[in-house]
Amino acid sequence: MVLIHKNCDPSVANNKSLPRNSYLVAYQESNEKKYDIVQAGSFVEVFDNYYDQYGKGCILNIKWSEGTVNPKSYNYQVKDKKSKK
Repeated sequence: MVLIHKNCDPSVANNKSLPRNSYLVAYQESNEKKYDIVQAGSFVEVFDNYYDQYGKGCILNIKWSEGTVNPKSYNYQVKDKKSKK
């Protein structure tokens, strides 16, 4: 699981430049409602990570973001080409 945005506004999840496998997670920490955007392989992976980190009853909602970018090309950086000998 990769944390893309921590403690952000939920409208950030409407961004089409997010990866397709990203989720908007609403959770409660110290009686304060917070939102994160995470990239994960499955819904279960997101649930397990938040449950382990914050405990029982912390997760309020998990839903897909509006992202449309292929996860393999999200934040892709071109590698420097090495010259051949």
